[in-house]
Amino acid sequence: MEGTKSLHGGGHLGSSATYQWQRWNGAVWANIWGAAAASYTLTVWSTDDNAFFRAMVSNAAGSTFSSIAYLTVQYLHIVAPPQSQLVAAGTRATFWWE
Repeated sequence: MEGTKSLHGGGHLGSSATYQWQRWNGAVWANIWGAAAASYTLTVWSTDDNAFFRAMVSNAAGSTFSSIAYLTVQYLHIVAPPQSQLVAAGTRATFWWE
């Protein structure tokens, strides 16, 4: 199972603010490599269920942390495969579920 989720933190602290997103690994908060912007978009897998994230926001006055974001992955149970579709290249195929 895969999807994307965007997290936002920090608010408006001026152009000198820096950001570092972190993930709780069960023992400590670990920096997420490359996640150094006011928002963070990640690819979500089923193994990310119950994950915790936060942003460390710093400026000349010091550093602080955002509220903790808790990620819940909801599973989609497919009971029958979708009906095949033939679409032109560059167009979208649409599938419905109930």
